[in-house]
Amino acid sequence: MSSYAGERVYIRFIGADDAPALLDLLQRNRELFEQVVPKRNDSYYTLEEQSKIIDRWTKEREEDKRYSFGIFLHDTNELIGELRFLK
Repeated sequence: MSSYAGERVYIRFIGADDAPALLDLLQRNRELFEQVVPKRNDSYYTLEEQSKIIDRWTKEREEDKRYSFGIFLHDTNELIGELRFLK
């Protein structure tokens, strides 16, 4: 399965073109995320770093180790979440 569509959202693999949207999601929710995960340094919140992370996720998917999906709104195509499955 590479994608799934529901009534209000759709889910698909996160790819290289999603780096700006992933960065935006992280920046908008930084305070919330830092309440539940270890605090990250500022370099984590850059487009370059998010691109590297997505490249790693893609490689791990190709190796059948990890599957990272983005959750997007149908109406705006906005990335509103991310989920992953590890093997």
